[in-house]
Amino acid sequence: MDTRWFEDILVLIEEGTLTGAAERRAVTQPAFSRRIRAFETWLGQDVIDRTTNRVVIRDALKRSEPDIRAFLQRLREVQQALRHAETVIPRVTFATQHALTLSSFPDLIKTIEKMGVSLNYRLRSANRDDCISMMVRGDADALLCYETEDETPLPLDQSFRRTEWAQDRMIPVVGGQLRYTILDKHKLPPDVPVVTYPDTSYLGQTLLRKCPDWAAAQRTMRPICESAFSAGVREMVLQGIGIAWLPMSMVWQDREAGRIIDLSNILGNCELTICLYTKTDHLLTAHIHHLAEKNSTR
Repeated sequence: MDTRWFEDILVLIEEGTLTGAAERRAVTQPAFSRRIRAFETWLGQDVIDRTTNRVVIRDALKRSEPDIRAFLQRLREVQQALRHAETVIPRVTFATQHALTLSSFPDLIKTIEKMGVSLNYRLRSANRDDCISMMVRGDADALLCYETEDETPLPLDQSFRRTEWAQDRMIPVVGGQLRYTILDKHKLPPDVPVVTYPDTSYLGQTLLRKCPDWAAAQRTMRPICESAFSAGVREMVLQGIGIAWLPMSMVWQDREAGRIIDLSNILGNCELTICLYTKTDHLLTAHIHHLAEKNSTR
């Protein structure tokens, strides 16, 4: 038995449709339907009437909603009691966007440790959409991701708390021998090589939306590589393979040491907010909120 099935069932009762419930749970409808069927197999009885032209939730399931909520609440209470046991160091699972794994996540751990809070961390690094899905499914206790001011809010309900951890920005940079070919720091030479993000990736979509000048500039450049892995993109920049956009939090030391040149004066930059999401009833939430307040004053 997977206890997350019960959370799926509650969302299904609230939404009334498989489509709406799947969207709430951040999965595709076929995947959500398979989870409902798995629950029915465990239960030994159908909870959805599929004999009509539309999906109908059986009355017996609706009547069981209070019992399901009570069961999940009791389960959370037992979980919290075990986590607070004096002999056990609580484990916290973070779903962290790839680009933040190398910068903000280590900084977050150091800050928590300085407060004297002992935790055991499990890191799950993935693309942004997968991180959100992990958080919604309950596979992660905390979500660390980028946001921009014009984005639609994440599909998370009031049981999640959002905290702004820090500010960051994407900057266009060049490194290696290639930086010496850009003698005029106010314009780019023609046919300069460029490393890009896929249009389907979060950073790629953000640049297209927030930096229209970049899309125009790419037409005069020579695409040499496309990658959604920002750490790999940074290495290609340092090797002088091409110009690319990277988070300032990832490359500020490279910039200070002169290993890269910031081309923001030519191509601009893109402001980002680093956000933390936690469950409101999780032991980490109070610590995170306090840390964020301290972090904002640094």
